Amino acid sequence: MISYFFSPHRQTQKWNRDEFIDLLRKVPTMFYYLNTRGLLSSKPEVNFVMCFESLENDFRKVSQILELENFQLPVRNKSNREDYWKYYDSELVDMVAHKYAAEIEYAGYSFCKPTNKFI
Repeated sequence: MISYFFSPHRQTQKWNRDEFIDLLRKVPTMFYYLNTRGLLSSKPEVNFVMCFESLENDFRKVSQILELENFQLPVRNKSNREDYWKYYDSELVDMVAHKYAAEIEYAGYSFCKPTNKFI
């Protein structure tokens, strides 16, 4: 969610906890889309989900399935922000972990609570 918060389309450069909470409430989960349009619907339009952390390998798999020429993905919009944990406190961890529990489990993420009480 931190990457989404600072995504270029949002044109946000400064961290704002209240805006992050508002965004968290508004942004649908990946499984919302998969339930309505994809893997979990009666007429799936999605049969593979790529994870950002394994994007290069996942893209290679899709390229092979579609018989596309294999090429190196370019790096775009690489951030120079601090580690994402610096933006979270225990309350934000709980909010994200609860809302995105299915995605966290699906992708095999671990979302441990930070030790800091407040940012």
